[in-house]
This record gives sequence, structure tokens and C-alpha cells, in this order.
Amino acid sequence: MDRTKIAQKILSAYLPKGQEEIAALLGQDVVLEDEGLESKDREAFFDQLQGKQVIATIQVEGEKPGNAWCVADFRDAIRLGGTLIMLPEEEIAERISSGEMGEEEKDAFGEIVNLLIGVLSSLFETVYPGKLRMVKTGVDLVDPLQVAAREEWPFPEGSLIIQAAKGKLAGEDFAGMFYLVLPAELVGEEEATVGDALEAKAEERVPEPSDETGNKLGGGQPVAESMDDSAIEARKETGKKTGITRQKLTKILKAVLERLQVEVGGFLGHDFSLKNRRIRFATPEEIFSGLQGKQVLADIQVEGDAKGQGWLMMTLPAAIRLGGTLIMLPDSELQVRLASDEYGEEDSDAFGEIVNIVAGVYTTVFKDLYAGGNLRFVKIDQAVIDPLVIEVGEDYPVADEEYVLIEAEAFFDDVSLGATRTFFPLRVFHLRPDDEVKETPKNPVSRTTDADGDGDEAGVPSERQPEGPSGDTAGSDSGEERPVVVLCCGDDQMAETFRKAGEDVGFNVVVRPLHGNSGDEKLKSPAVRLIMLVFDDVGEKGLAAAIRINSIVRDQVPMIAAGPNWTRSMVLRAIKYGIRDILVTPADEERISEKIREHAA
Repeated sequence: MDRTKIAQKILSAYLPKGQEEIAALLGQDVVLEDEGLESKDREAFFDQLQGKQVIATIQVEGEKPGNAWCVADFRDAIRLGGTLIMLPEEEIAERISSGEMGEEEKDAFGEIVNLLIGVLSSLFETVYPGKLRMVKTGVDLVDPLQVAAREEWPFPEGSLIIQAAKGKLAGEDFAGMFYLVLPAELVGEEEATVGDALEAKAEERVPEPSDETGNKLGGGQPVAESMDDSAIEARKETGKKTGITRQKLTKILKAVLERLQVEVGGFLGHDFSLKNRRIRFATPEEIFSGLQGKQVLADIQVEGDAKGQGWLMMTLPAAIRLGGTLIMLPDSELQVRLASDEYGEEDSDAFGEIVNIVAGVYTTVFKDLYAGGNLRFVKIDQAVIDPLVIEVGEDYPVADEEYVLIEAEAFFDDVSLGATRTFFPLRVFHLRPDDEVKETPKNPVSRTTDADGDGDEAGVPSERQPEGPSGDTAGSDSGEERPVVVLCCGDDQMAETFRKAGEDVGFNVVVRPLHGNSGDEKLKSPAVRLIMLVFDDVGEKGLAAAIRINSIVRDQVPMIAAGPNWTRSMVLRAIKYGIRDILVTPADEERISEKIREHAA
């Protein structure tokens, strides 16, 4: 993902988190509603402003140094600052009427801006560790008419990226808009790139078509868009025997949602409801887009006449609240856990019991209503993920295939817990061919199909015969195929060391990127004896790759991980996600060869 799109993801995430932080600081309800991004020059920006404005200057340090700015209507800045320092409403009104902003008001509003800067910096830090820092350097009161007349611009020439937000404080609308202003070069490589990206972003807001059941058909790509010919034909043959229609699948899933409200609510002894429901087909990219904050991703294995891996995803606070309710935590302790953003073993076990209930409901409803065979749904494991990191790295923890996505907004005692998303591979349900979405041309970018139409992808060993690092067929001098070690690594120099160590002990080493889904389905090839994940830095992105690959191979192929700065908690998490052994880097070839012999024999 390019820098412009990354910045857009970060900017869309900072307002919801920012409003929570400001509300906690002020002890008042605060709403910051994103009005979208625009690209303008400084003249156009000041032309749209009415009345006095307060501009807080932010110094940006790091790889791309410069300035950014928070801009607020004078009246809103006084209200926010005055609320912080607990001025009476009459005093706030008097200061607004005066039209002046003293040092006390500037300092108070500056604290609000500092809070927002902290949120923004933490999001950039998640994506660009150690590469960017933001510091507020000043607060000034300006009159847009005087700025334009005197051409005393507080912003430099060039394209500006402007994020506008409507606001509310204690239920009362802001007098004006709240803006975050950044130079285009700070978020993108060049102005054309930023403009194109914002235009594309606007096009994404076009309403999606709906099917005959009233459900939106989702995100853009038809269900058969990325399938190769052989997969389409296989699904047709299977569907003729055991398939169900898309409409029937939708009805079954709606029945599941109805039953979940009763079963989960009864289990917890509280009112539990699912509103704003939506059932559609989606890609991994669509499933993980638009989410705010950390999520708990729970594995739900499909067993029986069809097999596959599904998932349930809820926000971290929702999982903590539901689990805490189950184990009857005192409200004070529950609030502490919610504020800490930590997800301990007790929280995980408690929420896991709720996922068990969900899996049981799916099993019961499908047993009663599904005519495509006997399916069982079993809770397996769970992990905490950060959708921002996943989206930016385009490193989705699920296989690259089509899913049926069941979305809803969960409510607990009439309080929203946010979005919940459950999704299963579409192939599990064997849709009948006469009810398929019409087949469309294959996507030549996302999938490469060879002359036989089997969909083999470059750089990944075929199930018929493994490929060497350069794409040549690998084998011993006698013509026999050598067993394959798949090396997932993002550093060419490190990859060469591991490749040589593997070849020295008789394996064909296939090198592929650590991040990205291309070729994941080939990891279960009979030729593959070992998968090695090599991290340049042990962290959430590396563990996301481990989760994704583990969901595919499911202990059929051993996985080991190598990287620096392992901590005890990271080792335990890695083992939980399917890693069988850990290698601390840097390591010499002899040590690497020893690990390969131990696990790939």
C-alpha cells in the first residue's frame, strides 16, 4: 500500500479515538464526525472559512519533517478550552463575546490539541515505528479576511490535504468545522498521487447494488471475479450434487442471527441484540476494512461433510465486556480492564465461552435447515489483531479466497458494542451453479493461470512438482525431486543465508515474501516439509503472518520462526499461533541447518 493510502487509513482512524480521549479528558460527551478528505491550496482553504479561527501549529519530525495544523472556529476553541479548565458557562460566553483569546485560553485549547496529536502520533507509530514524531509549537488567533487581504499565509504554498470534521460538545453542535491540515508531501510521494487517491476515495462512496433479499452485494467484486476456470467448474460439479441457493444460505444465516440474540442473551443473563444486519460476499480486503481499534479474531472450524476455517471478529472492548459479564467482574474491575486495553488469559477464556455458544448456534441451525450436508462449527482459538496494521501491510490473517460475511452491530443492554463480523469461505456451502453470480473475466493482476488452467502462481511450489528459487524444477542428480522448505522472508540478504543453509542439507528452498496472500493455497503441497518465517523485527505484523499461514496448514506442515529481540510473551504467542520452534537471529548457517534438519526430516 502506498504512502498516500496509508495516511488515509490513519486519518480515518484518528477521529474516533480522538473523540474518546477528549471526552475522557473533559468529562463531557464529544463527537468528531469525519466529513472526508479534500485537496486544496491555502487560498481555497481560507476562502471557505467564516469568522475568526484558532490555528495550532504542529511540528512534524522524522523522515519527512515539516508542519501540520489543527484549525478550529474561535468559539469552539474557547468552549473546549473553557470546559477543560472548568469555567462557568457564563464566563465562557463572555470570553467568546470579547473576541479575544488570552494565554489561558490558548494553553487550554493547546492541551486539547496535544491530546489529538498524541492519538495521531500513536497511529503513525504503529505503522512507521520510530520514524515520525509530532509536537505542538504554538496557538494563534487569526482572521481569514485579514490573512487573505495581506497575503500573510500561515501555511506554505502547494497542495494541502485537509480533513474536516463536524463536532459536538455535550450534545451541542460546534459553531464551525474542525480541520486537520497537512502538506501533501507529508502524506504522499507527489501531489498527483494524493489527488488521484482522494478522487478514488470519493468513488468508493457510491452506493452498492442490493440483491433481491435487500442485502448489499458488497464491495465491488462479484463472487466469481477472482476464481480460475477449474475452480468454477469444480464448484459447479459439487453444487449439482449437494449445493444450496444463495437465497437459501441467506435465510439460514438470518435464522442464525435471530437465534444468537436469544442464546447469547440467555447465557449472559442480559439483553443482547444484533441490529443493522447485512449478509454479503466479500474478499479479505473488504472484511478487514473500515474497522476501528483492536479486534479479537476467534477461529471457528467448519467440520463434517465440508471443511473450512471461519472466524468471528468483535472489538476488543466488546470481548472484554461480554467476557467480564460472564465471569461477573465488578463494574470497577471491568472499567479498569477496558481502560488498560489489555486482554489477559482470563478475558480470553471468558470470551471463548461466548464464542462456543456462537459456534453451537451455527451447528444447531445448520443441522435443522441446511440441505447441503452435515456441518459442525467448533471454536478453536483466538487472537488480538490491529486492523490498521493489517490493512497498511495488506497482510491479511486469512486465506485469499471469497467469503460469506455476516455483519451486525451488537447491543448489550441497549448499549452499542460496535460491529461484529463473522465470515466463512464461500466454498464450504457449495452454492448451486444456477444461482451463482454471473461469471466474469478473471483478474489478471491477482491471479496467474497457466495453460492447464490450474491457477499455479509464480514463486510457489506446485502440488505436481516443486519449483526452485529461480522457478526451475528442483531435483537431485538422479532426477528425483527434493523435499521443499518454504522460506517466508522480506530481507534478501537474510533470505540468502537461510536458503544456503537449507540447500546444504538437501532441501529445495523456495523463497517468497513474508507478507501478502499470493500463493498461500500451495503451502499444503505434499512436497513442502517445513515453513520458515523470518522476521526482521518480531511484532504484530509478523504474528499476523503466522496466524494467516497457520490457518491454512493447520499443523499439516511444521512452522518455525526466526527473528531478533524475542520476549517471553512473544514466544508464547508465537507458539499459540502454530510456531513449533524459535530461532534467534542473527544465526550462522550451521545453526539454521540444524533447525531445518530437526523439523523438516
